Amino acid sequence: DKASKDSAGDNREASEAKPIGDGSGGGGSGRAREHRDSESSTDPQHRDQAQAASQPDDRRSPRSPRFVNPEQQFGRSPDVYVTLEKLMEAQEAFNNLVLAHEVATNDNFRFEPPATSASEASSAASSGGAAAAAAAVSAASPEELERRVRETMHRAFWDMLTENLAKQPPDYSQAVTLIGEIKTILLSLLPNNERARQQIEEVLDLELIRQKVEHGAFDINYYSNYVLDLMGKMCAPARDEAIRACAAIQEPVALFRELFRLLDLMKLDMANFTMQQMRPYIRQQAVTYEREKFEQLLASQAAVGVDGLRRTRAWLSESAAALPAAERTPSRVVSEALLRLVDWRQSRPQPEADWWPETLVMDAQKLVGIRDRLAQLHCVCACVLLAMGALGQRLPEDRRPAFKARATAAAAAVLADCPADRLDSAAAGLADTLAKSAESADYRVNDKECQLLTAQLADLPVHAAARLLHSRLMDFLREGLQDLQARQVRLPTGYSAVEAELAQVAGAFLRLCAHNRAVFGQLYDKLLMPDGRAGQAAEGQESRGEEQGCN
Repeated sequence: DKASKDSAGDNREASEAKPIGDGSGGGGSGRAREHRDSESSTDPQHRDQAQAASQPDDRRSPRSPRFVNPEQQFGRSPDVYVTLEKLMEAQEAFNNLVLAHEVATNDNFRFEPPATSASEASSAASSGGAAAAAAAVSAASPEELERRVRETMHRAFWDMLTENLAKQPPDYSQAVTLIGEIKTILLSLLPNNERARQQIEEVLDLELIRQKVEHGAFDINYYSNYVLDLMGKMCAPARDEAIRACAAIQEPVALFRELFRLLDLMKLDMANFTMQQMRPYIRQQAVTYEREKFEQLLASQAAVGVDGLRRTRAWLSESAAALPAAERTPSRVVSEALLRLVDWRQSRPQPEADWWPETLVMDAQKLVGIRDRLAQLHCVCACVLLAMGALGQRLPEDRRPAFKARATAAAAAVLADCPADRLDSAAAGLADTLAKSAESADYRVNDKECQLLTAQLADLPVHAAARLLHSRLMDFLREGLQDLQARQVRLPTGYSAVEAELAQVAGAFLRLCAHNRAVFGQLYDKLLMPDGRAGQAAEGQESRGEEQGCN
């Protein structure tokens, strides 16, 4: 009847208004649903309406979650939870690994004080106003922003100390706290001198100092003179002049600031001295320490399903593919892989930062610097060789060494700040400079000779002399990688103009490679040796490369 139809229509409208999958059944009460199903089975019009109601409305926004259930469509992905404590432990382990690696491989590694320019920051803020200061802060790098925040907090702290000491009577509570911090720093600088530590405990007794403040018997100059005298005995000779300058300061706040600045420098001096004394022991233990820490990082990555050696496997496979099958020993493959890192003529995917193997990430910046410097030295020697061939042979024999020195200086000056990928274009503009060097040796360069030299320098990458020098340099580094313990190193022919610097750069490269192979040599062997899979992968890559070349 009409009443039952109206009731079924109302229930159907209510079911359409409810979201799909909300747990309500999606169709009103069970009795109304049964009545509607029986009607829709006999009435074609009601059947079509029921089918339309069961389908989602395409006019509705697809962003609504009631129309798409990702778990039903794609399947539920497993939940992986990493606690903040685990992340902090991993970050601390990585920081310790980087620090130990730098101490072991870099002889010039030192702790340096942070750069501060409070005067410049204050003057810029006063001259530019609040808007300029806010714009400068928003455009600053994270390091610059951190420095500015630190300087602002320090300035506020010292301003508060100035206000406390200007009161009548003076408020020495903050000054006593600073004396306690000075005492802690002095005790940390004397960990094994029990007699000096006992004296510091007796003189800088904070309880006694507070009693003197309460009874008006506190003398700040007495304690500052004692601290300065003790610092003069403890500091390095290079800090004596700064200690004397600090002793002449009369204003208490300025004196405290200078005392803490000098104490920070003394802590750095002590850390650098301790590191220098411990460097041989650190080098002995660094190999085992770095290997263990790297294995821990690999284990933590494997726990969350990340392959921590993906780029290392690809790096070794590419190097193995470039070698003949008979020469694919682990030692030779690793040597060629390390050599490819500093060969500036090797193509690399971009961005290059995502290409470096995981075992060499800490040395990536150093190796890029070594690669760029080797490319510059190579171009300098190639330019000098071409200049000697085009112009030097026409000079008297007694003037050729002077011309070679001038040509070397000119080429080095032009190529000094040039990126490695633009060395060839920069070398092409050297012809006029080299011609002037020849004219200074009383030889007039004609236009034909200058044009010939310009053409040779413009084609520097494909010139036979440049390719020969590149091959000699790579062979020299390859021999060094094969015998990392060699005491006598013979530089390649053609590099006599840059002999000293080339020996220094090549020595740095070989030291990095020796340390890397000592730490990860076993890992490289495991990646290359297991049941011949590395050799088969290399052969597969080589065959694919041959097919692409034929195509």
